[in-house]
Amino acid sequence: MKANVANLFEMTIIFTGVDIPLAEQERVFDNVYRIPTHNPWQYGGTGLGLALVKKLVERLGGTIRLTSENKRTEFMVSLPIFCI
Repeated sequence: MKANVANLFEMTIIFTGVDIPLAEQERVFDNVYRIPTHNPWQYGGTGLGLALVKKLVERLGGTIRLTSENKRTEFMVSLPIFCI
């Protein structure tokens, strides 16, 4: 089943103060991938969170997109709404 625009739930999560380089943007959804920094202790975590979110969103028939520039990173999630 393909959802049309009227049947989508869309959500945007915004982080300020963080830029993800264009070359790294697709890789942030890989298992255990972490953005390289000069200080490896600056950001905690195992690098599994975004990989799990992407898999769940896709399993539900949705999409997740990322944009990052000017110290602002946005994740846009679109999920189909199914009515029974």
